[in-house]
Formats: sequence, structure tokens, C-alpha cells
Amino acid sequence: MGQKYTNINELYQQVRERVDLSEKIGDSSDMKRLSGELRTASKTHLAQSVRVKAHYDEMRKKVSDEVFRKLYNQFHGIFVIIAELKNASETHLKQAKKIEAFNKLKEFSESFISEQPEHEITVGNYTTKHFFMCGSAQKVMSANADKEGAEELTRMQDEFYKLEKEAMDAGEATEEQKETARDLYNKIMSKAGEVGLADEIDDYMKMHIDSVEKGDPKLGFGRTDIKESIQEDGHQDVASAIRQCKIIAEDAMQILQKLQTMSPEDSLPTWWTNKLAVTSNSMNKMRDYLLVPSVSEEVELGEKKGDYVISLKGKEVSRHKSENDARSAFHKLRKKHGNDVTVVRESAELDENVEKDISKALGKIKHKVSKKGNKVIVSVSSNDEADAQRAMKNHPMYVAGKLRVVAEEVELDEDAKMAKQSDDNLKSMMKKMRDAEKKDPKLPSTQFMIKRIGKEMKKRGLKEMNESKSSSGYDLYHKDFSSAMQHAYGFAKKKYGITIDPKEIDDKVATGPRKPSKGKVNKYRLKGDKGTVQIQVTNLDNKRFELNMYKEEVNMNEAKYKYDGKVVKISKKEFAKVHKDYKNSTKGKERMMILDPKTQGSISVPVKFEELDATVESVVQALSAGDNVREQRRMSPAARARRDALRDMDARKKGDDDEVKATDADREKADRNIINKIKKAADAKNEKGSFEIKFDKGPARKVPSRLASLVLQKFNKLKPADKLKFQKQAEKSYADFLRAVKDMTK
Repeated sequence: MGQKYTNINELYQQVRERVDLSEKIGDSSDMKRLSGELRTASKTHLAQSVRVKAHYDEMRKKVSDEVFRKLYNQFHGIFVIIAELKNASETHLKQAKKIEAFNKLKEFSESFISEQPEHEITVGNYTTKHFFMCGSAQKVMSANADKEGAEELTRMQDEFYKLEKEAMDAGEATEEQKETARDLYNKIMSKAGEVGLADEIDDYMKMHIDSVEKGDPKLGFGRTDIKESIQEDGHQDVASAIRQCKIIAEDAMQILQKLQTMSPEDSLPTWWTNKLAVTSNSMNKMRDYLLVPSVSEEVELGEKKGDYVISLKGKEVSRHKSENDARSAFHKLRKKHGNDVTVVRESAELDENVEKDISKALGKIKHKVSKKGNKVIVSVSSNDEADAQRAMKNHPMYVAGKLRVVAEEVELDEDAKMAKQSDDNLKSMMKKMRDAEKKDPKLPSTQFMIKRIGKEMKKRGLKEMNESKSSSGYDLYHKDFSSAMQHAYGFAKKKYGITIDPKEIDDKVATGPRKPSKGKVNKYRLKGDKGTVQIQVTNLDNKRFELNMYKEEVNMNEAKYKYDGKVVKISKKEFAKVHKDYKNSTKGKERMMILDPKTQGSISVPVKFEELDATVESVVQALSAGDNVREQRRMSPAARARRDALRDMDARKKGDDDEVKATDADREKADRNIINKIKKAADAKNEKGSFEIKFDKGPARKVPSRLASLVLQKFNKLKPADKLKFQKQAEKSYADFLRAVKDMTK
């Protein structure tokens, strides 16, 4: 259709004139039949193409290549027909879908078409499309439609209101929209000055530019397409209410001053006193509405008034039929619990017409409609939430804030839910909402959750996660792997004063593993002139690389712990020396950051506390496991002396007649030898340990004879190198002695 139509009414009129409908005009059944016929035609053409192609393929198999070349035109003609039938099938299917969409649009827009002109005006040859955003503009421009330049001025304002409408739908204006709005405002006021309407237009345009730039008054404050709009001047904002209250107060004071000059016995007209009574009652209700904000006297048309429900921290505590009873109970609880107490006027039932209207707008989207106070809640699955939001965004109740679309898994009482969330969860939720906001800034549900979570975070004094900076101050996200590593080198020097050794970079980064693929991580431990830095780079999506890094505050290799591939075994004393950055707790169990022996990267593993000064009994059990020590236990010191004497006699019989005499230095050295000390402890009769062994460090400690005997038995089975290693470690301190003994059991 090459012809352009100015509006849908004109298009519909042309269709009525050109098509001879057998059905009643406006009946959608014929359009549905047309759609069905086109779908049938689509299937028919598709089936025909399949049949023709089958004949074509069969014929082509039987014909030689030489014959095919001679009859190419005939074969090609059939091939074209197959393509045309497929195209015809697709065309008819598209036509059917367009007619179905048009039919839905026709059904939905009948009321819209008839109502829209009520909020628009025609000035010259131009009919407005967005003047429903301002009642004052409608009045001023209608009254001055005959002035020269009025049509152009009307067009300018209509463009401004279009921008305001877009900002309202999004929840707030972007910086670009604010700049555009300011330019339009300046042009409008310049043109208004030329037309001679500067004062009249500035009265309302100033409020509209403030609404876009500052959000005060609220976007959409002047709409006239909502029944609840104040028709006096087309504005619903607090500023307008203050202005009207000042006028009311001024009028009341003048009336009071006049009445005070009159005699108390003077009479006033009945109509005057009746209006005063009505005004007084209305002012009382308006006052009560603001003093007790949760109680509203307004109930949706078609609804029945229900109970007054009083809640404490989101939980219902009582309900009342009468308003007076509700107010009395409300104020009693308010004194004790403050703002945690709320009161809401419920509607007795949901208007059937409202429910039908919602179902019609949502179409095939599965949903559930319920009431919460004076608000209608439309619950849908999370997958359908965005579609449902778009379907309902033009609904009057949705625009007025009296209808909400929520996902089924979202609790209806968000305030109560937010209060139960932990601080970390709230921060995490806010980050997810901010990410969702970047993908679809106009999604109302996202904006709603951001406001809810932000309110709770503000109450707790929490700040949002910085999405671009780490807690240490380095940039988290980078465009590629190289820039992430370069940033890490620079930050290490700036923050920690560490210049990474170029050889480290060459050996571990440049000639090390390739840059990480999507979803993979590269880990590095790089040494510098003043310390060591742990660096980790994750490839998120080939477009963003996440950097994590920290300075090693302690040298893990010097910490006294053991890692068996699963857990870290360490004493509580040694664990206290580990820097706090390398310790954390999961489910009440301690964990510790260590260096992976294989990758040399940092890993977090569970901690098993194992005191190095463990009980002697545990050491004895380890030593005695699988060993026969009866002989050793039974041998008395006298028996052992006889055994040694016999050994000396055997040696002399073999020809070793040279007597070797020990010097004082030899005796002193022997006394210091840890093995000799252990032998003396083994000879002690007191099993609880009556012999004190003096170590190189620390105080002397008693060693039980049973333990000493077992140690000697194990020591005699060691290789020479292991014996020397044991001696060197055991003579340092009592703790080292026990550690060396435990090592022998492995």
C-alpha cells in the first residue's frame, strides 16, 4: 500500500469503502475467516511445491545430462514454479499474521480511537498527539488558536510533550533527553514571546521543564487522560496542592475577617452555610488522608469498600469495619511501634470488568489477578514478565500506579522480604538489578526492585558495589588480557611499591600459558623487588577480562603448616600468625589461602588444627603401631649393661686390643648428643618421665621412658641420612623433637 494515511481512522475508512463485506461492519469474524483462508492457502501452496518438486526429482533421475542440457529451459521453468509456490506459501502466511495482528489492534484501539481526541486539540492544520500530558496547554492553545504563529508553537509543545512521555515511561529522563528538553523549552518560550503568549505558557512550561530535568514535579504530573487528574489546572503535584492550599487559606482568612466585623446575630443564606459545611467536611477528610497516609478514602470505581487492615512490620495484627475503630487502634500501636505500623483500606472484591480488561490485554500470557489493598497485582512467570509489562504499560490503572505486574516468584510484600535479606545479599541483588537495567533501562519491574532494594540499603547505611573498582582500588575489568596484566604491574608499583622482576614476567607470563579462553582463568605468582604479588585474570566473554590481585603479606612457605592435598594441618599458634587476608570462615569452619604446590597459584583450603605439642600418648600410639616392643620394654638397665659388655668382649676377641680412652671433650660432646639423651631417658625407671632432656632452645622437658624406647627402636631402623636429619631436627626444641618423631611414623 503505497498511499499514506494520517491516522488509523482514515485507513479504516478506506478499507470500508473498498471491500464489500458480507458481515456487519466492525465485526471481526470476517477478518478471522480471511486469516484462516490465507493460512489454508499457505499450506496448500507449500504442499503443491513439495508435489511438483517430487515430480521434478523423479524426472531428473531418469534423464541423462545431455538430454537435461537440451531441455534445460523446460526443467528450469518447473524449478522456478517450485520456488514461486514456496514464496507464495510464505507470503500468505505473513499476510495471515498481519491480518491477525491488525484484528487485535482493531479490537484494542476502538475505545482508544474514540477517547483520544478528548485530550488533543487542533490548531490550524495540525492536530496534537501528546497534549494529554498537559491540561493547561490544551486550554491556552485552544483559546489562542487563531493567533499568527500558534500552529508552529503548538507543534513545538507537542514535540516537548512527546519527549516528556518517553521519559515518563522510562522512569526518568536521560542526560541527552534533558539537553533536548532544554533546547525545546528555549525555542518554545522564544516563539511564545513572538506570539504574545510568553506569560501564559511559561506558567505551565516551567513546571514541565523542571519535571524533565529535576523530576520535581513528578513526570506525568499534568496528564488529563487519567480520571484521577485534578481538572482545575491539569496538575497533580505537591507544588500545585501547596499553591491551592495557600489560595484556600487566603480566602478563609478574608472570610473570617469579614465575619468578625458582622454581628453574631446576623443571618447568612442557607446555600452559603451548606457550602461551608461541605467544605469543612472535605477539608477534614483531606487532612486525615495526609496525617494518616496509609488510610485512603478513595476506592476504585466498581469496587466495594472492605475492611481497614492494620499491619505491624508487614504482618496483619487486626482488621476493623469502621474507620473510627481503625484510627483508634492505629494511633495506639503507632505510639509504641512508630512507622512500623501501617493501615490499608481493602476492597471487598475485584471488579470483574477490570479482570476481563486485563485478560484481554494480556492475551495468551498466563497470569493471575489479585488484590493487595487498593492495588491490582498481575502475577506472571518470570519469562513472561517483560511481555506483560509492555502489554499493560498503556492501561490507565497501570499508568496511575494502581496496577502492578510481578513475577510469580517475587513476594508481594517486598518490604518484608527486603528486611530479611543479609547485607551482602542486598548488595548482590542490587548489582544484578543494575546489570538488568543496562540491558533494558525501561523495564518497570527492574526500576521497582532498584527502588525497593535502595530504600532498604539506605536504611542500613549500605553502599552499592563499585562495579568497576576493587576494594583495593585497581580496575576490575579490561578490554583484553594484555591491558589487564599491564594494569596489574602498574598498580603493584603504585599501591604496594613493588616493581615486578622483568625476568618473572618473561618466564611466567610471556613464555607461560596462553591467554585464557572464554570462561578460563590464568593465575600468576610474580616476585618483585619489595615483595610478591598474586595476579589472576579471568576471560569473561572475550570482550571483558576480570583482574584480581593482592600482595602477599607473609611468605606462606615460611609458615609452619602441612598440606596433604585436601586440608592444611597447622597449630592454632601458627595459624594466628597468618595474615587476615589469607583467612576466612565458611559455615563456621576455618579456611586458609596457600600456594598450590603444582600451579604455584593461590588456593583456599579447609584448616585442620593439629597442635605441634600434641600429647605424648598420641605420639606413642603412632610409634607403637605395628611394632613389637616387648623385648625393648622387658630389658632392664642391668640387662642392657650386660649386653653392651658382651659386645665389647666380642670386639676384643676379634683382635681389637687397643684400648681407646675418652677425653673430657669427648664426654661433653656425648652428653650433648640428642641420641645419648634419649638413651638415658629410655633407661629411666619412671614411665611418666623422670629424666629431663635439655634442648638447644626452650626449657628442659621430661621425656617418658616408654616414648624414648620407641624412638630408639624406630631410629635404629632408619637410613644413615634419615638418622642425621632426625638428630638435627630433634635437638632444636621439644616441639621440634615431637615433630621429628611424628615424621618418623610416616
